[in-house]
Amino acid sequence: MARPAEAAAAPPPEEWSTWRYRDLVDLLAPRLAAGASLVDLGAGTGNTLAFLRDALGLGPLLAVEQDPARAQAAALLGCPVLVASVLDPAALAPHRAGFDVAVAGDLLHHLTGSSRGASRALARTALELARDLVRPGGWLAVLEPTFRPLAVATAALHLKRAVARYRSRRLELGPRWLNLGPPVVCLHDAGELRRLVADLAGVELVAVTERERFAPWPLRRGRATLLARRA
Repeated sequence: MARPAEAAAAPPPEEWSTWRYRDLVDLLAPRLAAGASLVDLGAGTGNTLAFLRDALGLGPLLAVEQDPARAQAAALLGCPVLVASVLDPAALAPHRAGFDVAVAGDLLHHLTGSSRGASRALARTALELARDLVRPGGWLAVLEPTFRPLAVATAALHLKRAVARYRSRRLELGPRWLNLGPPVVCLHDAGELRRLVADLAGVELVAVTERERFAPWPLRRGRATLLARRA
């Protein structure tokens, strides 16, 4: 008698690309002492946190990740993990003013509300909570993909959400960045990111690195790395 087919094992969580963090390493290296502490918000599998640890000679670390599978992968890399949402003030409160650096890497565009304004409000809340994790004189770093024109990005937010109601996997339309369905994202342009960070109370935006990436006209894709210092 044939045995029932075994359920397929879940694929391992996807790792974030470490090349996205090279500009941040260049910005932080001259500003940090050896053994500095760092909290990574939305840390995923922890591979980017491990990259920063090795590149910058970091000391105490904390990975904040709400997905249990990704959090487990981060723990296997030796990263202390807080399994919580980056928008949960109660979970983050015990760590307030506890770190030299807080990193929000490719996080903000995943915080989506019913509109661009609602998504921007979630991003602002996440940055306020991230700021509160940094001790005075420490650093808040934000890394994000950028996209223009914003009208197209806003249309994509609503279209991706509509498709995600019927699909559990993304629908590829060409290059990996061009897709519909999950994950639903709200992409920002560099100016919007600058305003989000610069408008935070108690921080000063001190450095911005922008890089353009290929996209067919009139679309403009890129990446921005922003560094702010807490007063």
